[in-house]
Amino acid sequence: MKKISVLLLALALFATVYAGEEKGTKPGTQTSTRYESVTISTQRDVIFQETFNGSNTVAALEARGWVVINADGGGTTAPWYQGSTQVFNAFEGPDTGYVASNYNGANGFYINHWLISPPVIVSAGDTLSFYHRSPDANPYDDSIFVRYSTTAGTTPAAFDQTWGKYRTGEAGWQLWTGTFSHSGAVRFAIQYYITNGGPSGANSNYMGLDLVQIKGPVVPVELTSFNANVKDGAVVLNWSTATETNNTGFEVEKKQNGQFFSIGFIKGSGTTSESRNYTFVDNKVEAGTYTYRLKQIDLDGSFEYSKAVEVIVAPPAIFALNQNYPNPFNPSTKINFSLAVDSKVSLTVFNILGQKISILANSNFGAGVHGVAFDAAKLNSGIYIYKLEAVGIDGSRFTATKKMMLTK
Repeated sequence: MKKISVLLLALALFATVYAGEEKGTKPGTQTSTRYESVTISTQRDVIFQETFNGSNTVAALEARGWVVINADGGGTTAPWYQGSTQVFNAFEGPDTGYVASNYNGANGFYINHWLISPPVIVSAGDTLSFYHRSPDANPYDDSIFVRYSTTAGTTPAAFDQTWGKYRTGEAGWQLWTGTFSHSGAVRFAIQYYITNGGPSGANSNYMGLDLVQIKGPVVPVELTSFNANVKDGAVVLNWSTATETNNTGFEVEKKQNGQFFSIGFIKGSGTTSESRNYTFVDNKVEAGTYTYRLKQIDLDGSFEYSKAVEVIVAPPAIFALNQNYPNPFNPSTKINFSLAVDSKVSLTVFNILGQKISILANSNFGAGVHGVAFDAAKLNSGIYIYKLEAVGIDGSRFTATKKMMLTK
């Protein structure tokens, strides 16, 4: 997203009566150029996770919902057991925090050990991942099949989907990933499978598994536009997203004295693949240069920043009193005026007979564009007159009047 500067000039509209105003047009509005798209990545949802950091006996695995099958029917040890530091350490967590299998759980030539997961609800596009390893420079064909059952079955025959057959890592821990193409309740299985293990497993070795996860697909928060407007003396920030994931919302930050501070929060749309539009109005602006950025916050508290946007708000070159908007109005309207320099301002409303109805302002204002609301809920329909008197700090004076119509 490119850093841009937008010169926001105050516009002065002169209209003598409400009938001469072009209806539907707001005075004092300018729009910046559009930004190029920028992506704020968010973390995936972890749908399922097994670290194997606790006990990995068959009984402990089954207590956590895993299904252990020794399909070869042989062996002197369990088909799956606690990892051994004498071979290698775990990928993460305690050194023995992984699950292992080898030929001792089989009958030698034929090794067929199934580790079947608990049932998990997935959506098409979710990703299964795990780390696998055999001893470094392993000369043997220690291979695994990775499968899943669309019926969440617990027997080998129920596993109707197969990602493929893979050699276990032979140069440290290796990451395997696969994407589900079905939605619903499933079980996945890692099958340690060798048909030529040799006498007493002499042609096979040892393998380990660690950190099994299922994650949802990444849908980033993608900002497709970021626009700046000046409206009624305020800076208006507009932005749009194409997609969002776990988006709590956006903190709007403004740079002051060299540091960014939060000036507001706009709630996000959670997770959506549909476009969303957002608006934030900063009313606390006078002539000067301002820098803004967005802090996108995920549901888990993590966050990313957009690139900063610099806006130059220039003081008006003249004094001006704008036609109120809307006009005619019922029951409220807004009156904008521009000051070339800091001034003492009086803004007063009169009826058609010249009687004072309301004092809308009687104080000091800085140079720039300002807006004051007028609520006429207690007044009768008719034409009213508003008068601006300004005395600048440089001695300049300005007086202007305009008419407006209240219709009930």
